[in-house]
Amino acid sequence: MDETLERKLQESEAVWAEIEKMTAEREKKDKRIISEYCASNNSADIYNILELLEKYDGMPEYDQETVTQFKANYPKLLTVNLIHRYEDLKDIYNEYLELGGQTND
Repeated sequence: MDETLERKLQESEAVWAEIEKMTAEREKKDKRIISEYCASNNSADIYNILELLEKYDGMPEYDQETVTQFKANYPKLLTVNLIHRYEDLKDIYNEYLELGGQTND
């Protein structure tokens, strides 16, 4: 094999090994974040919030999908991204949630 090609192959393998290492480290950190999130949040509260969000009239489809996905995946199949999207929804619909599902008309 050409020496230049062999060197390029070795460099590529080294880069892929580093990517795999970084991915494994990120997955470990994400699992820790998810565990901490589940431990610090009462599941009854989460289910109550999800129930209220499901009942909200006028919620965009994207937000409804987030609620559905979170409910389907909580707690066993959560991802950091899904937690982030759910927490964003809680912030967006904060007033509605604070009013126990009542609208402030």
